[in-house]
Amino acid sequence: MSDKTAKDWEDRVVLLENENAQAKAREAASEKALAEARAEVAALRGGLEQAKAAEKARRDRDVSDYIEGLKAKALPNAITETELARVRALFDRGDDENARFVGGLLLKAATTSAPGGRVVPLSSGGASERAKADTAYQVAQLRAMGWTVETSADGTQITSKTPPRAAGK
Repeated sequence: MSDKTAKDWEDRVVLLENENAQAKAREAASEKALAEARAEVAALRGGLEQAKAAEKARRDRDVSDYIEGLKAKALPNAITETELARVRALFDRGDDENARFVGGLLLKAATTSAPGGRVVPLSSGGASERAKADTAYQVAQLRAMGWTVETSADGTQITSKTPPRAAGK
């Protein structure tokens, strides 16, 4: 080999070694950036989980406060634990509107007053409100499962219910 050819090969080897070193430096920088991004994602996930836990705790307090408020407002009559469990089940499903509607009906049934301010026993004047609350709960449960449901004008009875497949869903 001539000196010029050997020199060209040496220059080429040095150039390739430099390019290889630069590629390794870029790879190390990319790995560092990737590790930083993964650490940031992990921190964001941790923050999100904390926020979700805090929101769940706040919601649980709000629901408990609402249920306890129903109990307190219904005094001296009481709303049964079974009925309150229905309200809580609606809240747990995220159906806040129906939960508050059913809760309101139960409260109205428990506090219905007769002329003269006497509290009416639950078995008399509040019966239609209880029927409305029971029906509203049943309607909410059926609709959550995809049923099409219609009620009587006074809301105390289900007049028709169609399963999800028959309703075209």
